[in-house]
Amino acid sequence: MKHVDIGAWQYFNPKIREYANSVGKTNFFQFGEVFHGDDTYVGRYTGTKAGGAFANDSVLDFPLYYKALSAFAQNGNTKQIEDHYNNIPGKYDPYSASRLITFIDNHDVSRFMSTAGNDTNRLNLALSWLYTSLGIPTLYYGTEQNFNGSTDPLNREDMFRGTYNWPGPAKNRDNFDMTERTFRRIALLNNFRRLYPSLRRGVHNNLWNSSGGPGILAYSRNLNGEEIYIVLNTASSSQTIAARPTSYPANTVMVNLLNTNETVTTTSGSDRFPSLSLAAGEFKMFIAKSRMLPLDPVVAVQSPSHDSTNVTVTTPITLTFSKRMNTATTESAFSVTPAVPGTFSWANNNTVMTFTPTTELVGRTVVVVRVNSTATDAESGEPHPRRVRDLLLHGHGRRWPASRQHRADGGNSAADK
Repeated sequence: MKHVDIGAWQYFNPKIREYANSVGKTNFFQFGEVFHGDDTYVGRYTGTKAGGAFANDSVLDFPLYYKALSAFAQNGNTKQIEDHYNNIPGKYDPYSASRLITFIDNHDVSRFMSTAGNDTNRLNLALSWLYTSLGIPTLYYGTEQNFNGSTDPLNREDMFRGTYNWPGPAKNRDNFDMTERTFRRIALLNNFRRLYPSLRRGVHNNLWNSSGGPGILAYSRNLNGEEIYIVLNTASSSQTIAARPTSYPANTVMVNLLNTNETVTTTSGSDRFPSLSLAAGEFKMFIAKSRMLPLDPVVAVQSPSHDSTNVTVTTPITLTFSKRMNTATTESAFSVTPAVPGTFSWANNNTVMTFTPTTELVGRTVVVVRVNSTATDAESGEPHPRRVRDLLLHGHGRRWPASRQHRADGGNSAADK
């Protein structure tokens, strides 16, 4: 965006929005990339900050990217993040101020994991902050699979099995693994954002930051009486945060959404949220227990694992769900491609489903298992959060059952042919 005269954006973008409105697209949102670390420079491209007509609805928040990279990947202080938030009101158009596009990975910079020394704990802490902080988070493909490429072109790895799978997590494999730890963390964070509007549109309130180096960062998001209290620790040792303000009254029981067994009760006075201790790299997010909502179910573990090879054609397929499932709707939502008949069994209070094929799975091919969005849990009726959940079993060089193995004399059976 910065390589085009601002006057072009002030003319072109209003015309685009005008046309979008004329065809019924009244919620048309424009943002662009200004690859620069200075708030004044980047903010000039938002709204009317450059003078004249309204240019862009928003921009990629590159100034925040550099500060987040320092704080979460390079042991920088956490105060710099709050310093950026304090810069927003004067540097960006008011419309854009709460709509800046936030990120930790981008196709023009080294992957976060490359900078963070392949530390997935740092990545998960940074993502937890990204999805709960001010702005609109955007995810660059491969972050959810821990891609760790450095500069271009190494930061543009293939998601699919192909030529550009650099050494590292991408490898030469299919990378759409929906049970990978980081993928599931992002799915959980998106789950929270769907449930709690304050995480999407709430006011940001700074509660604590560390100016001398890594340590505590605490903030709350507030919207229409819904407050979520968030605290994280970027230090390599445990840290304690003193009691902080909260809008909830005294004697409110608050629950940590990341560990619902942990609760605190607010006290009287101005700093009603009690003191907390956090382990190194820990992230906590509290809401009043009375406002806690049920999560959507997800597949947490699959067997055989994603992109498995040499799988026998009689192998049962087992999916472990995050919640107790409605067996009827889940079985109905389940499918195998190429299709084969089979039977279902359940274990562990209907959280583990096993499909046992009654005829052999089709050999020497890719087997795709799906659970579509008609699957529901048994507790709240919440649907599966995604339309499908894919399990890919690559069948090159499968082990066959004894009746279909190569003969001992080196010839091939008719079935093998």
